[in-house]
Parts: sequence; structure tokens; C-alpha cells
Amino acid sequence: GDAQVTTAQSKLGTASARFDGTGDWLEVPHHPDLNFGTGAFTVDFYARFSTFTGPMMLLSKEVHATDYYKFGVSYNSNADHLCLFLGTSPGGTCRSWDPLLNQWYHLAFVRSGANVYLFVDGVRLGDIGVDSEDADSTAPLRIGATPHGSQIFDGYLDELRISKGS
Repeated sequence: GDAQVTTAQSKLGTASARFDGTGDWLEVPHHPDLNFGTGAFTVDFYARFSTFTGPMMLLSKEVHATDYYKFGVSYNSNADHLCLFLGTSPGGTCRSWDPLLNQWYHLAFVRSGANVYLFVDGVRLGDIGVDSEDADSTAPLRIGATPHGSQIFDGYLDELRISKGS
């Protein structure tokens, strides 16, 4: 793919990552710091959608033997759901959300104890979810698509931050 750094759009600073929805993604090799286990974490970033193409995986670490996401963040424009996937369960913690195209949103995904929270621009979406599944995986972190290169994101991401612990 041709994911790129662009100065055409940015939320903070002067540049962001651009994904055009046609085979673009970034991959970060596995590192133990990217294993959340059953502990607390926060993942947050700014996202700007250029088109809505159904399910779009923004971040993922997959268990290849089962095709479940040990860790995953997605938006599905067909269902208007923002989701956080953890462990080996087929479902995730999904909340209704209907974003606009070409607008920046701050997205945050938090686990504290067994409680899971999804935030958009600092506002919690829906009820508190419960998910204490083990989110460890030796798979690389894929940004902008699934590990299989599907559900490709079309838009911009800026200021990705991953924090382990409380």
C-alpha cells in the first residue's frame, strides 16, 4: 500500500497519517510493551473519515489460529458502531456512533479493571462494558486494516498513543 505522512490534514502539529482505503496500512512489529494482558490500558488517537465503506479496522492484533482479535478497534458504517475487541470472544464492546465525514474526532478506548469505556471527544458512549479477557498477542500491531489486509480504513489518523497500566 501507499500509506503516507501528509501535511494536507492534521489535528495536532503539521502532519498526519493518510490511508486511502486501497491497500494502505502500517505495521508495528510485536513488542512485549504492546501486550495488555488482563490489565488496564488506554488507547487514544484522532481520526478523520474520508469515506464510509462498511467495517473499517483502525487498529488490530490478531490471533491467526482463530481469526479473533486479541486487540482491535473498528468502526462499522453499515451499523454505525464503534467497537473494541479483546481476547478470543467473537463479539466486542460496541457502541452506537454516527460520525460525519471530513471531521476530526478524538477516540479513546479504556480498560480499568474489567470495565471498558469508549469515548468520542471526551464523551463516554453508552453504558460501561465489561471485558477482562487476556489481550496478549505476538502478532504485529496493524494500523488501518485487519492483519489479512481487509476492512481497510479511508481517512487520516493523528497522535496515536498507547498507555499500559492505570
